Amino acid sequence: MLSGILDLRDYFAGQALLRIVAVEGSYQKVAEKSYRLADAMLKEREEPSGKQSVLSKSSPFARRCNFSGRVRKALYRLNITTVDELTDVTSDALLGCRNFGLTTLQEVRSKLAKQGLYLKGEKDFPPPIIKE
Repeated sequence: MLSGILDLRDYFAGQALLRIVAVEGSYQKVAEKSYRLADAMLKEREEPSGKQSVLSKSSPFARRCNFSGRVRKALYRLNITTVDELTDVTSDALLGCRNFGLTTLQEVRSKLAKQGLYLKGEKDFPPPIIKE
């Protein structure tokens, strides 16, 4: 568990670092990305306040988006439960989750765009949609 020396942000940064270190080459890049992911994870831990659920199949939003099992599992792992939380997370934070790659990110982006929503930082400059 956590010792008194580390705070929760440091713990999350360390966990993100373990997942990223094999992919990136520079330790400085890895450290910067780890803290960005840790900040996103901490933000996602905030309790939802009766907003539309992303994960519940009975939610109107979830039915409209019909996310794949891979997306739902990743959102569950990141503790993203509402639409507001999903639109307040960056693509980097999503990509830091296990089994969440570019194809899965593209699914989230395209289904959010159909609802007129975007991931954090992508509203003004949305990434191009890649046709399969």
